[in-house]
Amino acid sequence: MSDIRYVEHREFRTNIQKMVKAGGSSQKAAILVQAMFGRIALEQDPFEGLQVTNHGETRIDKCIKYDLAGRARLITVQDEKVVFFLFLGNHEDADKWLERNKDVKFSVNKQLVVNFVPASVSSDERISAGNDLSFHSEQLFTLFEPSELFDRALEGVSRAICRDIEALTGAHTEEEIFNIVVRIEGEEHATALYDALVLIRSDNISAANDRLRLFLGDSREIDELPPEEVQKVRFGDAFIEFKPDDKEFLARADQVMMGGDYKSWMLFMHPEQEKIATANLTGPAKLIGVSGSGKTCVVVRRAIWLATEYPDERILVITLNKPLAHLIESLVKAAAPVELSERIDVQPFFKLCQKLLAEYEPQNQKIYDDRTWKSEEHIDEVWTEFYRCELNNEDAKVLLPIHKTLIQRGINSEHYIREEFDWIRSAFPRARRHEYLKTEREGRVIPFDADFRTLILQGLELWEKKMRDIGICDYLGLATELYQYKEQFSARHRSMIIDECQDFGTIELEVIRSLTLPGKNDLFLCGDAAQKVQTKRQSMRLAGIECGTRSLALKKNYRNTKDVLRAAYHILKQHYNAEHQPLEDYELLDPELADRSGTTPLILEAKSLGHEFSYALRYLQDEILRHPGRKACIAYCGFTSYEVKTLADRVGIPLLDGAIDIDISDIFLSDLEQTKGFEFDYVVILNCSEEVLPDQAAPKEEQFRDISKFYVAMTRTKHQLILSYSNDLSNLLSGSEEYFVQDEWDSWLDEGESDKNIYEPIRIEVNRGEGSDNSLSLPGARFIYHSDAIGLSTRSIDVILSFVDGKGLRDKRGAKKWKTVGQLLSDMAADTRVKNLLGSIAFEDIKKAKFAKRSEALNRTIDLSTLTRRKDGLGV
Repeated sequence: MSDIRYVEHREFRTNIQKMVKAGGSSQKAAILVQAMFGRIALEQDPFEGLQVTNHGETRIDKCIKYDLAGRARLITVQDEKVVFFLFLGNHEDADKWLERNKDVKFSVNKQLVVNFVPASVSSDERISAGNDLSFHSEQLFTLFEPSELFDRALEGVSRAICRDIEALTGAHTEEEIFNIVVRIEGEEHATALYDALVLIRSDNISAANDRLRLFLGDSREIDELPPEEVQKVRFGDAFIEFKPDDKEFLARADQVMMGGDYKSWMLFMHPEQEKIATANLTGPAKLIGVSGSGKTCVVVRRAIWLATEYPDERILVITLNKPLAHLIESLVKAAAPVELSERIDVQPFFKLCQKLLAEYEPQNQKIYDDRTWKSEEHIDEVWTEFYRCELNNEDAKVLLPIHKTLIQRGINSEHYIREEFDWIRSAFPRARRHEYLKTEREGRVIPFDADFRTLILQGLELWEKKMRDIGICDYLGLATELYQYKEQFSARHRSMIIDECQDFGTIELEVIRSLTLPGKNDLFLCGDAAQKVQTKRQSMRLAGIECGTRSLALKKNYRNTKDVLRAAYHILKQHYNAEHQPLEDYELLDPELADRSGTTPLILEAKSLGHEFSYALRYLQDEILRHPGRKACIAYCGFTSYEVKTLADRVGIPLLDGAIDIDISDIFLSDLEQTKGFEFDYVVILNCSEEVLPDQAAPKEEQFRDISKFYVAMTRTKHQLILSYSNDLSNLLSGSEEYFVQDEWDSWLDEGESDKNIYEPIRIEVNRGEGSDNSLSLPGARFIYHSDAIGLSTRSIDVILSFVDGKGLRDKRGAKKWKTVGQLLSDMAADTRVKNLLGSIAFEDIKKAKFAKRSEALNRTIDLSTLTRRKDGLGV
């Protein structure tokens, strides 16, 4: 028994789950199969007590079909060395499966990889009654890889038939394909070409290539191999091998009895991924994987494998993203038996730091949170209060010279300086921050001289004081605080896995390095340069992590359809400049396309952002009604997670955050960044408008972070991608017309209410009574921090600060002052003496600003209203 290899088709587990959900006799059949797995683990005959069907099965060579409870059937293929579990279902479904896979072959290529290759005994028997639609509009022969494979298969075929074959596209039916290839002399040759063309038409590209290789002699059928070679074969993407001593597999078999869920897809292992997940490594290693390549699956499987390898020790999985940490934890629990999952800790880095600091500084436990323990304010709000010198705290005035310089260049200084603080804290511990004064700032393009850098260090010290005074801390602050205890760390975990490593800074990595003893399988870092969204300095070398030659890569994207990935990667490559985002340990990989094709991504227009949300919600609700069990995400460009939460709370749709359970809903809301690590059937990205994407108030050379976030969100979908906008479409999408269908939302929805649930996220600025419409009511000291001030010259800012004092009284010399910016603008339009007072340069600069033009439009509206009242007899 121990020499027999047991292999299941990748869809076999899904078959079992469907039987469990069906209940009754179908569920009994699933229990029988589970017991069969148990007997394999005990090296007993798995088919003991099972009844072979009376009439046998001739449609597949060496096929043995079993009668189970009710009318269920188990379909297997067996020889002396390998047993394939292919299908479980009721009698009718089993018969349909056998018809679809009549005379299937198990081919072995030159690399000794076994593949599942549909084939036919006779071409005319292969014509499907349904003639399913195909996604391919291109010529089918262009889809074969490598192209010479198809060229070889056409050798000996007349040129006339070749021309007809080369003209075939997905629009041609199976019957039309048959009518062409049947003219080829030699039934075996005609059958091979027919099978390959039909397979590639239906998007089974790997199987189509394997079918030609089998015909051409590049592959052999598995029963042609001698026994010693059978023991050496590996099983391709269509299969999962069951190992009798594999506790993890038995645990997954137990999970089947719970009915299964979306996690099954995320936990499916391809051979390439499994090899990496179970690799014995002599020291720290890094895995570079493109989006959709299964890095999260590798992280989960490797954690379980390490827990199995080191049965008396703990394993830690770390990521920055709280929702992703929650997802990984749920996947570990779904995939591993309790005795293993209990020794696998999954935490966001934030929580790890909190836990350790609670040990070193128990008296400060309340401080180390991202919300104040006193007022429950979010740290984003506290930062805004600090930076804008509100609540009688003017510490941040030290940053005012830099603020003026940055907004004059059209840059949102409030965001840029906060990112600069993050860069410093990710690069240096407190004791070495003086090095910032002379260090090259990788990834930052706005030059700061020594004087400005000195001011920034002063501002950072004051910001950290502010956080400590009110009892609040962000996660980089936690890393800074924890770093001082680095020499006291003890190894809590045998091995650590770091997911989304590209967004960790040097200091965070140094902390991680200190928490694990160097040795075999100690650190495993996963990342993707294209998904770097944080403003941090990263050097694994400076953090003491040397991976050397232990560098692995996953290039094939399994999640997205070709249509989605082509569109997303085209946008990334067109606008992404890797030299602006240096990562010394990660290269930008070109993804290999998955085999699946699908619907073309959409770009849809609406009247407003609120309408975008309304349409998106209706569309997704309709789709999920038609396809129960599918999941969707609505992601916003240009808003923070905290701002999107205001919408989530209003409409009752869950926000992707650290507390979310992906099972609680079918539709979720998110900003772009928090989608990382998740997979959805549908992704709709809203607010893809020119003024928002990328952030126009960020330096052009640093807009790659918005492009990365956008790419991350686009590649979260397995099926349908929709980009939505109002006003003008983002320039990021220019030149991408061939990858999208562009239309209006109305064309894609059934008739019904279109103005339902017209809500928008609320920006922090608006929430504080400082929305764009209210900026004219602000005094100068507050106006200069409003987004409307971005783009003003330093001279204009000084004029506004000097003359718009919030009181509107004349100074001692009798010079006029204004209470609000709006009042200043009114007098600028009505009184020519104001120009002399402000100075002509500042006067013209302010007059050309967007907020001034908005004020003029508002005044015209008021004048017209007054005129109308007079005509109606309502005036003087």
